[in-house]
Amino acid sequence: MKYSSLFFLIVLLCSTDLIFAQTNIEDYENTQIRLNLSPALEFEMDPKSEISFNFITANDIENGIIKSQFTRFRIKATRPWTLSVKSTTPYFNGSGPYASRDMPPSVLQMKKTNSTEYIPLAFSDVPLFTGSRGGNFTPGNDFRADIKFTPGFSYNEGYYFITLVYTLTAI
Repeated sequence: MKYSSLFFLIVLLCSTDLIFAQTNIEDYENTQIRLNLSPALEFEMDPKSEISFNFITANDIENGIIKSQFTRFRIKATRPWTLSVKSTTPYFNGSGPYASRDMPPSVLQMKKTNSTEYIPLAFSDVPLFTGSRGGNFTPGNDFRADIKFTPGFSYNEGYYFITLVYTLTAI
């Protein structure tokens, strides 16, 4: 009995050492991860289609026509940003026998839909809106804009067009 108890104790001690030996065996390797997070600026306009104004009355010409929520801007940026706009020409291109050749882009004005002050456009960059870094869900990075066209009585009847270029810039 002494031998069997001693044998059992030796087997128990050996198996315990094997169990601890197996669980204490560890090997570590390290990997360093590096990345280059470049500045990212991106925006979408929805819709991007042509905007048409039809002036019918003298009141339309004098006070202008507003296209509410003419587009929606969705901006994603890794830095605070400014959205600017400019025309590609210093004057509207006019067609028709009486069309004026000197209608400036400032007869167009834009604002955020929930704002009260319109900003006149120009042949050079005009800062329109600013915002914070973040995605579409960041407050101020997803909004609609209104556009107003007020030619007044200084220009002749005709068909006019102008191209606008929007630029998103990091601040």
